[in-house]
Amino acid sequence: YSNIDWKLVFKLYCISCAKNTIIKIIRSCIEKELFRNDYNGYLLEILGDFDDDKTLEILFEEAFKASPLISRRIQAIKGLIKRNVNAALYAAKDLIIKYESRDYDIIDKAAKLIVNYGGDQAIKILIDCALQCKFDSTRWVIARALRLVNDKSILSIELKNLLKSKEKKIRKIACTLLRWQYPGFLEEHLKKLVNNEIYDDVRQEAMKALRNQEEQAWTLELIELFKRENKRRLEILINIIEWTDPFILTTKEDPLWLGHILEDVPYYFIYFANKYIKKRKDEVEKYFRNLDLRNS
Repeated sequence: YSNIDWKLVFKLYCISCAKNTIIKIIRSCIEKELFRNDYNGYLLEILGDFDDDKTLEILFEEAFKASPLISRRIQAIKGLIKRNVNAALYAAKDLIIKYESRDYDIIDKAAKLIVNYGGDQAIKILIDCALQCKFDSTRWVIARALRLVNDKSILSIELKNLLKSKEKKIRKIACTLLRWQYPGFLEEHLKKLVNNEIYDDVRQEAMKALRNQEEQAWTLELIELFKRENKRRLEILINIIEWTDPFILTTKEDPLWLGHILEDVPYYFIYFANKYIKKRKDEVEKYFRNLDLRNS
């Protein structure tokens, strides 16, 4: 078992002609208890397609297990979501709150799982995570995921309610989440908060939200300019990457995904963008770490 390349098995499993054979082999191994409770992450994703109580029990246990291998836990949640959506959403929420600041990539995956499978619940679940978590860096990851929800009207109502809260902390968290929304999103409410808020830190956060949204509008203008220009494209690309959150630029589901403008350009632009975005991501994550240390 320890020598099995589970990533390869998972790829083979995704080929329809091999799926049934792999299911039979895995079912036999589970019945004979060959795995000894050491379940590989890719194996856990495959177990999501089984229909028996034993594999469901395994997925429940692994999705909620307190383990240093949180990447395996997210794969267990991916498996569980095929069998019990509500339990998987609760597990993803639990992971975000308990493991915040440990691994931003895993937190991002958990938040996007909630968006993709949570339906009408997704917004409330993620906002609840934002209210419960300790670090702003985690709220930034949640805010990016909230950009991807389909029903902006529900998101608008929920964030308006937070902005009207009597609690200063909640109003500030609402502003933090609004920093990653699209240009003009609840702009008038943010301006009202800037003018009327009695607490300086909340007012500052509202100003940051307005500035971040304005910077996104500039990014959209730069993207359109990149499409039209030929001679200044590299300069424009540099400005886009410098101005914009690098995690948004690399999210395929996001309107600001950089891939939209790099499909028909010379390879040098793609190579340069990947290298520069990696540098920007490292800078942002370093900033996250320092921010979390100051607030811990």
